[in-house]
Amino acid sequence: MSKAERLSLPFTPWPAPDRRAWQSAFTRGDIFDDGGQGLRLSAASRRNYEVGYARWLGFLSRNDPAALSTTPTARVTRARVTAYSTELAQGRK
Repeated sequence: MSKAERLSLPFTPWPAPDRRAWQSAFTRGDIFDDGGQGLRLSAASRRNYEVGYARWLGFLSRNDPAALSTTPTARVTRARVTAYSTELAQGRK
């Protein structure tokens, strides 16, 4: 298991809005709908995005768990992104 995976929040405990949005991004459409934007990604790119987002959620669950009860876009604040960037730069173990 990689360091990123150890610091990540696994998919199942992701907040429900995050799980729905993620699944929607990879859902095929029909003749009237092209489907989710994630369908164009390769399997490797999809995995990289999933690991990265799971790591962001893992950071929040460790440092600001109340943020997980807000909408995904409301979680993105200057203070949280700065703290997350600092953690990534320090190579947290």
